[in-house]
Amino acid sequence: QRKTAATEVLRDLVALRDRGLCEPLPMPCKTGASWADARRRGRHPAKAALRDWETSYKFDQEDVDPSHQLVWGGVLRLDEILAFAPTDHESGPGWAEDEDTRLGRLARRLWDPVLDHEAAP
Repeated sequence: QRKTAATEVLRDLVALRDRGLCEPLPMPCKTGASWADARRRGRHPAKAALRDWETSYKFDQEDVDPSHQLVWGGVLRLDEILAFAPTDHESGPGWAEDEDTRLGRLARRLWDPVLDHEAAP
C-alpha cells in the first residue's frame, strides 16, 4: 500500500519535471509552496504567495531571481503569473480542479502530497 502510494507520487513528480523540461512552468518553488500551504489551511493563497514572490523594500524575493527573469523575460508581478490558465493536461484525477490558475493547479499537484505526510508541529 505505502509502496504503491509512493510510486504514484514519484510518477507525478517525474511528470512535472518532464513538463518543466519542455516549457517554463509558472510555479516558483517558494511561491508555489506558500500557495498550497495557504489553501490547505483555509487561508487566501494569493496573499501567501505574494509574500514569497514579490520583492519588498527590505528583501529580494523570487520575482528578481535571475533564472525567473531569464525564463519570463524580466520581472513579472504575481497577477501576471496568475493569468496563466491551466492547460487541458492539468485536469482530471489527481489535479485540484478547484484551482482556476495554472500556478494553483501545479503547486497543489507538487505540494499536496508533501503536506499530506508532513508531521504536525
